[in-house]
Amino acid sequence: MHSTCDWEEIKGPQGETIWQHHKTKLVQSVKPHSETYLMEAAIRGNIAFLVLYLKFGGSVSLRDSKDLTAMHYACANGNDTFVSILCQFQAELEAQDRTGATPIFYAVRYAEIGCIRALLAAGCNLNHKRFVALARTSIGGTEIHVCTRQSGEARRRRYRRSRMRGRD
Repeated sequence: MHSTCDWEEIKGPQGETIWQHHKTKLVQSVKPHSETYLMEAAIRGNIAFLVLYLKFGGSVSLRDSKDLTAMHYACANGNDTFVSILCQFQAELEAQDRTGATPIFYAVRYAEIGCIRALLAAGCNLNHKRFVALARTSIGGTEIHVCTRQSGEARRRRYRRSRMRGRD
């Protein structure tokens, strides 16, 4: 993960402000960790923007303030064509957000089968280990285990609330 202190604000060839990563030398015109048009395109599935963005050398490694990448957003919103294109341009398949979730976690959590297929075809690790500390318990295991447990916990909470209201 890149922190903001890993980036340096510099002047570009035409005097514009750009950001360069110290280690990777990646250059971008958007301040690191800010939401970008790429994230918005991933949410909406705007393929035309993605193709144009990539044609002009845009980075698929940008992260927002929650350390989410365009791949995370595309998977959470079921934009499998977007995911496939990002995979072709070597977007990071194992990128973790602040909670340790990878894009396949979001695809599994929201049952986005097309995105899961695209990620697996690109070589995504389905057995990525994740540890999540919740209020009362700690959940560990692969992405699928965590998704299943969290979904089960949500169903149990809804069931308990409905029982408390007098519904069966």
